[in-house]
Amino acid sequence: MIMNKIRMIALAAATATIGLAGFSSSSFAAENARISWSALTTKLEQSGFKIRELDEKHEGWKAEVIDKNNQRLKLYIDRQGNITRQKVDD
Repeated sequence: MIMNKIRMIALAAATATIGLAGFSSSSFAAENARISWSALTTKLEQSGFKIRELDEKHEGWKAEVIDKNNQRLKLYIDRQGNITRQKVDD
């Protein structure tokens, strides 16, 4: 009887641990998911950029674009598609 209770507690603890591990890994995967090339080009074009070049980098993307004012820019974009830095492209 006592052994059955111990087994039940151990099983419940193992199940909870496995469930939490799965939850944290799915959160990690969602945070590190990469936006697709087509989704990123659509997003940039809808923001008014004309894309000259788009390169996939380890940390995200680098884009050479022309903005609404015909200024050439380099955009540094994270894995989720957010512009993290921009500079004038000489």
